[in-house]
Amino acid sequence: MIGMVSRKNTLRNLAALGAPTLYWNYFRGGKPVTKPDTTVVSFSFDCDLPEDYEKLPALLDSLKTYGVKGTFGIIGKWLEREPRIHQRMVDEGHEIMNHTYSHPDNEVFHPDEHFNEIPFERQREQIVKFHECAENILDVSPVGFRTPHFGDLHTPKVYTVLEDLGYLYSTSVIMTKARSHGRPYYPSKADYLREGTDNYRILEMPAAACPIHYFPAFDSVHCIRQKEPAHPGTEFSRIFAKSVDLGKRYRVPLVYDFGPQDVGGNADFDRILQSVTADKNVRTMNGAELARFAKEALQ
Repeated sequence: MIGMVSRKNTLRNLAALGAPTLYWNYFRGGKPVTKPDTTVVSFSFDCDLPEDYEKLPALLDSLKTYGVKGTFGIIGKWLEREPRIHQRMVDEGHEIMNHTYSHPDNEVFHPDEHFNEIPFERQREQIVKFHECAENILDVSPVGFRTPHFGDLHTPKVYTVLEDLGYLYSTSVIMTKARSHGRPYYPSKADYLREGTDNYRILEMPAAACPIHYFPAFDSVHCIRQKEPAHPGTEFSRIFAKSVDLGKRYRVPLVYDFGPQDVGGNADFDRILQSVTADKNVRTMNGAELARFAKEALQ
């Protein structure tokens, strides 16, 4: 175990040394999306586990206190089980994002399969069934989607389903793996990690990568939850500020994925909310608002 921890720390240290050059090389050449010295941040929260639902009331209280509207990635089975807390999300102006009906590879509802490994028709069923569930229970028609566990488990086949449903966007790719210079983009049908001449009509909005370690997503699992958290305690808000600085410098919007179990009732996350609402050069948007903003900026 000591050897594994040492190896992880060594890899992190190497990534931290190379990150400034890697980011400079990654962002250069892309079309700016935001105005100079301004960035747009979008907070999303995937509600996957019982621990998330234990902390959801505290998270919603914090968002209400600071006037921030977020996007909640919801599983249909949780929506059926806990309709009242989801209705509170809607009533308080938050966006409901399609995170599939049972989240294949979810340890509560669907532990034995991975979303990207199930047949396409079952992928379609997972997406459509959640959409119908949201309409029937919340009278909400989602326009955004995130693949379960996103990143390497994402599959471009979902874009055809999202197109059929009339969705605006997906946020299922980690920024530094997309070949879009960090910008939202329309995925190529030949290679969904880049734009091309034959694109899907769904806007892909990559999730922010860690500003220090470059490769992993800047999510709360990387920062807080894993056995050797990368940015625990007040380090979380300090590194978040560095991420926002990247957005300002390279003029790209930033989508964050945080687990309610990690940030609900977390004083350092409250500091993050306070910082973005106090900074006149930062705008907060939910996923749908950001998608519409980005579509116009990319025209």
